[in-house]
Amino acid sequence: MDAQVELSVSGSGVLYDNTCQPGMFSSLSGDTYIDEGRVPGTSSPDDLVSKPGCATSYSVDGFQIAYCTDQPTTTFHCSFYSSYTQCTSAIGLTPAASFVLTGLPGSGPAPSFCWTVNIDAAGSPFVLDAGSTNPRFGWSISSPQPSLFQGPVVAGRENSCQRWDGTSFDPVVNLAESGTGMGTADLFFIEGGSTTPGCYFFGGVNPFASF
Repeated sequence: MDAQVELSVSGSGVLYDNTCQPGMFSSLSGDTYIDEGRVPGTSSPDDLVSKPGCATSYSVDGFQIAYCTDQPTTTFHCSFYSSYTQCTSAIGLTPAASFVLTGLPGSGPAPSFCWTVNIDAAGSPFVLDAGSTNPRFGWSISSPQPSLFQGPVVAGRENSCQRWDGTSFDPVVNLAESGTGMGTADLFFIEGGSTTPGCYFFGGVNPFASF
């Protein structure tokens, strides 16, 4: 899920951005994809892959998804997990929030079409914890439409976009940039459908196995 997460803490900004050079999508085909990112806290390191945050938790009031579809209208189910171990099952985890997104833009007259959609969650904000002891949050995406041509856009490219680009934690803030989200690993987890549950990636070179 090419992804961006907004925050609200003494104002607003972008907490996480994984939108770098999307060029393809991955079909859900009835499966659930689970991916991860890092919520930077005040104790997070300041190094080549991380910048410190400004709080120990954040109230999230919006997020962005990108997907392709061949359906006239589209439905996705999205959940967020405040603490997540990368490339593991989300079964048994209590989500910080879950959303059933119905009536999303579809293919229209084209055989298939790709969209980037901003979701306003100001009416039902949720909290994600942050800090070195809670280095990653998780999110999942699925759809009740078992199409072979519907799924999230693949995103992230470490050699092209820095981990903090596009976020409010960039030393030189430019929210128009695309980033390869902090804590995003080159792998993701699949479960809940016809695909054998487990950890997957795209060969380790290209593309980056995130959404």
